[in-house]
Amino acid sequence: MRQHPVRIMVATMVVVYGLLFATILMGKSPKLGLDLQGGISVNLQPVEKGKVIDNVSDEQFEQA
Repeated sequence: MRQHPVRIMVATMVVVYGLLFATILMGKSPKLGLDLQGGISVNLQPVEKGKVIDNVSDEQFEQA
């Protein structure tokens, strides 16, 4: 007894939409990863001989 692929696809879609609808009704929402929550940022600063350098020339910047 072989089922038609269309029936399997429709049954799968019904299950997926049913689960989605149930999730929305329960008020659940997906947990967002760091990249979607605002995340973490990294700021790099030039350091020379243990001291932070505030004024960096374009030439020094390009060399780095």
